[in-house]
Amino acid sequence: MADLALLEDDGFVELEDLDAEVRAGAFDPEELWELVAAGDHERARELLEQAGWEDLPLYPCEVVVMRVPDEGAGERLRAWVGPASL
Repeated sequence: MADLALLEDDGFVELEDLDAEVRAGAFDPEELWELVAAGDHERARELLEQAGWEDLPLYPCEVVVMRVPDEGAGERLRAWVGPASL
């Protein structure tokens, strides 16, 4: 979990309630995974903005997505948006 603290130190913002937004149909998590895997972080950021997240870091950006264990739900989707690495 130390890696997650490093993301915050590097200026990344964690998006809250990602799983709730997926259940509400705000966005398709598979599309987000595909965009991030292809390195298209700007389009991934746009997808998240269209789903309702505002005030995301400006371009160029980087999006980090992962599934983490959750005792209640089995797994939980987490994502961070931050400045692109140089």
